[in-house]
Amino acid sequence: MLVRKSGGRQYSDPDVVAIIDDSGGLLDPRSLICHRVNSLLKQLEDFEGAPEDALGRITILASLAGFDVKRMDAVQQAHEKQEAVLMYTCGNGKKGTIFFNPNKPMTRTVFSIAHEITHSFFPTSRTGARFRSLCKEGSREGRELEVLCDFGASELTMPRRGFRLAAERFGFGIVFVDQIAQEFGTSFEATLYRMATTANFPAAAGLARFRYRKGESADPRASTGFLFGCNEIGTDEIPLPKYRRQSFHQSASFPTQSVVPWNKSFPETSRIYQAAQSGVIERGTEVIPLGRQGKDLVCSIEAVSAPFQPPDINPERPEILFLLRTHN
Repeated sequence: MLVRKSGGRQYSDPDVVAIIDDSGGLLDPRSLICHRVNSLLKQLEDFEGAPEDALGRITILASLAGFDVKRMDAVQQAHEKQEAVLMYTCGNGKKGTIFFNPNKPMTRTVFSIAHEITHSFFPTSRTGARFRSLCKEGSREGRELEVLCDFGASELTMPRRGFRLAAERFGFGIVFVDQIAQEFGTSFEATLYRMATTANFPAAAGLARFRYRKGESADPRASTGFLFGCNEIGTDEIPLPKYRRQSFHQSASFPTQSVVPWNKSFPETSRIYQAAQSGVIERGTEVIPLGRQGKDLVCSIEAVSAPFQPPDINPERPEILFLLRTHN
């Protein structure tokens, strides 16, 4: 398996490795994405009569990137789970078509179209698809390409300069996310992450999900290696699900050593648990153990139930969005 280190990060996805190699290893993937995005945004600025609505704007950006944007037909709408899908074609001077589902929330659809545009920046290969299918669900390795495409989608739908001006005007905090989201036509979740990543101070945002640790399950015999039911297991040994970090989006100045690892559990005293019970924004200062040489993350944190919840989520344990500023 090929591995490339670039921009302070390590990549192993074959398609990500390919785009790094195409640049001669001189630029990291994020810089390459920013270059492509800025080129499209500059062309949009020069476009006469550019629409102000989010769907119209992203449609023009897709066209500038070489893609048509069309509504899914009834059959596609019934079977396609994604808000938007990219299909490459030949002819008509276009690279392909991005089909979107008009029945999905438009804020998520616009971001998904931008995500597909960013996908076109990367070479696609069977090797890459196979690599991602072999990785564990939610793992860093398996999500490398998707995370980068989300990064590109954020840059396309919420241009950095304009977003920073909006954040300065409204303020930093979960309570301001809806107002900023309305300006850009983006979802609450995407706007919250953008608020953290564009901050000029150490900040981060992410998603916490109530789940078991890797290798654990509700059956204590399965997670402890017992094959038969004759073994007695103490109640202290039975694994319990906890709120664990799923995504984490940090600002440029956020300390690398303070990043909460994927699937790391939050203390049960965390505002994340409180937000799950109260259904409102919870705020406070807390310490998050990171499990690295005894170092902890001391931060101001806000937490709230995510507006969009997967259909299989227990309503008593909803997914939680968090926003924090480090005190380290």
